[in-house]
Amino acid sequence: MHIFTAGVFVFLTAATASAQVQDGTYQPDRCDAGASDTRVVINGSSIRYHETLCALTNPTSVRGMEGAVLYDAQCSGEGETWSERVFMMPTAEGGFVQVRGGYGYTYQRCF
Repeated sequence: MHIFTAGVFVFLTAATASAQVQDGTYQPDRCDAGASDTRVVINGSSIRYHETLCALTNPTSVRGMEGAVLYDAQCSGEGETWSERVFMMPTAEGGFVQVRGGYGYTYQRCF
């Protein structure tokens, strides 16, 4: 099992729609608490967590769930590589929900 903390890149594709997760900095806890190992930064076609990089391919929209996308991910970090599925969906508050490795995470957007 892999632990995901602040520093993963995930490459998003051109299939990203306006209702999908937006570029920015996200954190599951308070954004004003300072930098955290749980911070996520999405910038263009990448998403960064701690010590992990994932390339997302084959984006598949989830029927009936606006902005929800399921990806195939090729990941590397801490000297290991692995494949997994990653689900991402924006929240009404401007953050996003991510499900990967059997766990769900909710991030709020930090401005």
